[in-house]
Amino acid sequence: MASILDQNLRAMGLISRLLQLERPLFTPREVADFARDCGLDRHTAFCMLLAAACGLNIEENADHRRLAREYLFPALRCLTPAAYATDPYYSLLKAANVRQGGWWLTQHTYAPYQVFPCGNTRQLPGGRTIPQLGYFEMPFPYPVLLENGREWMSVIPNEIETMRADIDAARGRTLVLGLGLGYFAYSVSEKPQVRSVTVVERSPEAIALFRDHLLPLFPQREKLTLVQADAFDFIENAADPAAYDYVYADLWHDVSDGVPLYLCLKGLQGRLRAEWRYWIEPDMRIFLQGMAQDGLLP
Repeated sequence: MASILDQNLRAMGLISRLLQLERPLFTPREVADFARDCGLDRHTAFCMLLAAACGLNIEENADHRRLAREYLFPALRCLTPAAYATDPYYSLLKAANVRQGGWWLTQHTYAPYQVFPCGNTRQLPGGRTIPQLGYFEMPFPYPVLLENGREWMSVIPNEIETMRADIDAARGRTLVLGLGLGYFAYSVSEKPQVRSVTVVERSPEAIALFRDHLLPLFPQREKLTLVQADAFDFIENAADPAAYDYVYADLWHDVSDGVPLYLCLKGLQGRLRAEWRYWIEPDMRIFLQGMAQDGLLP
């Protein structure tokens, strides 16, 4: 097991370096030329180029070859733009350009062959963990909400992929902790199985922008109730434990800032007798499992 943990950590370090890059390592022409010269399809060519750029000598080093074959290559997917551009909420926001106070709803763009997270980490039998990455072969714009120039929330393939199962499970009286750009609220409000959607958001500015510019786009907006409150205070002060059937929490950007909040909310679950779901919970559990195995948790 120790060797698998070591491999997981090495792979995570490699993939983290890829995700920290502000621009793609290769242009479409470079990928196409390498694919042609080596007789490869473009995806395989891109995988090989990335491996070399990460310092992996897969031709001569068996350990490097194993790391690429078992982690890097299975992690990477070439995505089809239409699979995300046809998402109903993405389609509503793709041309948005709204400023309100220090907030700005606009668009950013993934460049061709820019690598980004896309989906929950896969955990295989035996303990191997493979983060899921995606890229497009062409520019892909996406809606983003900026707070004083800092990205607050976006509607991106990773959000669509990681929320799909939780959206499918929503039912009855649904409580959403964290508003973001409203993707989850919009998606569950469209479900006949969902009677009402209560969204708790701490930021009055985010609520105002959403109420003024995004909520009018919701066909089922009569289902929505917006509550300006701290999510933890809202749960702790809940008067009726049976007020909701389904609770979904999305209060973090990623695992690094999410684990403490996730654990705190898990401790409050008993306040509401509902089905609880958490954004990127599989990744949270994998992270905590690794911490426990390393002896870093009690």
